Amino acid sequence: MSNRDYDVITIGAGYTGLMTSALLARDGKKVCCLEMNDHVGGICSNAHEWPGYTHNRGAWYMMFLQIGWLWEALDLKKYGLELHHPPCGGVIIPEKGRTPFLLYHDRK
Repeated sequence: MSNRDYDVITIGAGYTGLMTSALLARDGKKVCCLEMNDHVGGICSNAHEWPGYTHNRGAWYMMFLQIGWLWEALDLKKYGLELHHPPCGGVIIPEKGRTPFLLYHDRK
């Protein structure tokens, strides 16, 4: 396909690029979203930086963003999106059978 086959070409498939592309596609635009990395999602993606553990690169930050209107506009709950607030400052989720690594704001 050539670039003439698209109405919009989005550079970057981080969460803002993906949300922009999704909103444009929802409104009937033909969108091509390009990403230079081998994964999409940017700060809202998972990494396997330590053997046996899955770590989010920053999805925890989503709970602080005021983007509820975007989630509603894309009807993301319909696709299974759920936002869970962890009881601590951060969680690294391990493979089955291993203990989670928890980061707390204080030691109480």
